[in-house]
Amino acid sequence: MAKLILTTYPAKREGYGDMLGIIFNGTHPLPQKTVEIRRAADALAELETYKQEAAALGVPLAVTMRIAKGDRSPAGFKALMQPHYHAVNV
Repeated sequence: MAKLILTTYPAKREGYGDMLGIIFNGTHPLPQKTVEIRRAADALAELETYKQEAAALGVPLAVTMRIAKGDRSPAGFKALMQPHYHAVNV
């Protein structure tokens, strides 16, 4: 099993199109969440749940996920990493 780490950052829309400005100021609007996963589908389900929690805050955010250092990612996880940052309320 691998540990999946989900994190939020303040964000804003930059310019035109899909440009997302992420504000790295040391604050996280939602507490960082760590969960155990076995499959890439588990990671996707956890990401969607975390994005719903972030959307409930009503502020522009970027949500990201990663595997804890030293853990192996499950098959198919790297394909889920595109895009790396998911815009919420932006």
